Amino acid sequence: MQSKEFLIEIHKSAKEIVGDIGLDEAIQMHADYQMDNHTTICPFCSSVVSDDQLVYVTDSHGSWEDPSEAHNECPCCRVELSASCLEKPDFETWLKVTA
Repeated sequence: MQSKEFLIEIHKSAKEIVGDIGLDEAIQMHADYQMDNHTTICPFCSSVVSDDQLVYVTDSHGSWEDPSEAHNECPCCRVELSASCLEKPDFETWLKVTA
């Protein structure tokens, strides 16, 4: 069971983003957020980006001894995304994009 203060904070965050929403709906949204392990949001343009949408860019061609260097880019804004950029967003950010 979640603490009362935590549930109130979830409700407050959801109300600020979604508008008029009940506590039960806010708790359900937070449960959906907890279960969503696939939604990644680009921190630069706020677009939802899935792993199969990332653009793989080769920076240099490599050989057997010297592998090539490459990075992933957001398909929307074409900014380089590091592994830390592709971590699960916080609840408020997730809610802004998915609500």
